[in-house]
Amino acid sequence: MKIKSILIALSLMSLNAQAQWYNYDVNKDGDVNVTDVTFLVNKILGEENPPPQLTFSVDQKPYVYVDGPASTRRKTPVTTIESLNEFYINSTYELEPGYGLYSAPELRTYWAVVEGTDQGKWLVGDETTPGNGYWPNISEDNWDIIDVSFYAYANVNISNSSYDQNVMFFCDGYKNTNRDVSMPYIHFIMDENGPETKDLLVAKKADNWQNCKGHIFFHFEHACAAAQFFLVKTSKLENVDVMVKKAVLYNVMNDGKYFFNSDMNSPGSWSGVKHHDEDNRVKYTLWDGSGYTAVPAYTNNTSEMWQLTSSTNPNSDYYFFIPQEFTPWDKSPISTNPSGSYIELECQITPKDNSKSFGGKAYIPFTTANTLQSGYAYPIIVKIGTGLLDANGQKIFNSDGTIK
Repeated sequence: MKIKSILIALSLMSLNAQAQWYNYDVNKDGDVNVTDVTFLVNKILGEENPPPQLTFSVDQKPYVYVDGPASTRRKTPVTTIESLNEFYINSTYELEPGYGLYSAPELRTYWAVVEGTDQGKWLVGDETTPGNGYWPNISEDNWDIIDVSFYAYANVNISNSSYDQNVMFFCDGYKNTNRDVSMPYIHFIMDENGPETKDLLVAKKADNWQNCKGHIFFHFEHACAAAQFFLVKTSKLENVDVMVKKAVLYNVMNDGKYFFNSDMNSPGSWSGVKHHDEDNRVKYTLWDGSGYTAVPAYTNNTSEMWQLTSSTNPNSDYYFFIPQEFTPWDKSPISTNPSGSYIELECQITPKDNSKSFGGKAYIPFTTANTLQSGYAYPIIVKIGTGLLDANGQKIFNSDGTIK
């Protein structure tokens, strides 16, 4: 029966193609093809047609590298198709001002290469269930001119278990049966293992079917701040050798809400940034060596400093942070579990004149010159000087650089 219906539909389209072309463009994509034939057959058979398919293309705004010496200022490489494995999308549309519907759960995308070419496109689904994502099924006669807002996010952990998720999409508030879709956001929790911190990418785009025919372009931006850590000693310590085996940054806030904003032309913003578990605050292990490494003297060139990384490509190795301001440790005993930030060093300090030495854990109250901002990459220079503290918040050095 279905084969006969297809033949009838093809015959009708052939006879009337010149005069009635627009009538047979059932999915309103500007082209009459097999998809439209299938839609016509389904209509004849009384079967429901799926909404038109979604496809995507992407590019990315790179990080801006700031605050470094002029010779080392640069931008990080943009994300390419080869390095972006997948991203997730949700969409919203208004049924009345401010209130409407949003898609849940999120839709996963993947890169599909056209057979026999190196060209491709992003589709919803995966290799086993390709192309299973469609334009929102809006139950209005003018569905094709209703603007739909699409929100994308990448480099996140999502699974079927809420305990394994580090991001979820929300639209808060209700009016009758509809949600307030004016301020969508994602609740993001940063991974606790420093080397695996996530470079959260976000994008948004509003369009209607009549204009885009189901193809959405995303311009991804970085929602987090990136940082490279460099460890040096000040000139006051020129007469001592400082060796470090391990460096850990304590009390990093790792939980926040990223609001995409209702204005599709403005960047998003973070709110409610905090410690996900106040009793088990996050720490980043910046360096963990098998032995001790000598800390070099401070220079004006980061390429001559010791970068705390084991990467074979240190120039592109970053730690990522939800934008935040670091309040430094108040120098109370470490045993009191202070809320301020600090760097713990496992170190050995030996004077060159063989006088009193120091070995064990030492501490540096940690702060940054400014709040770390989304989309910026910072070189953070950690200086070991006469302000170095022990576990009780007492100075290890005298003001002349000798050990107390």
